[in-house]
Amino acid sequence: ANYGNEKITFGAGTKLTIKP
Repeated sequence: ANYGNEKITFGAGTKLTIKP
């Protein structure tokens, strides 16, 4: 996963969309 506007996978599979 990339830090920016990509989806990051957390622990059990929680997806977080990060937008700068």
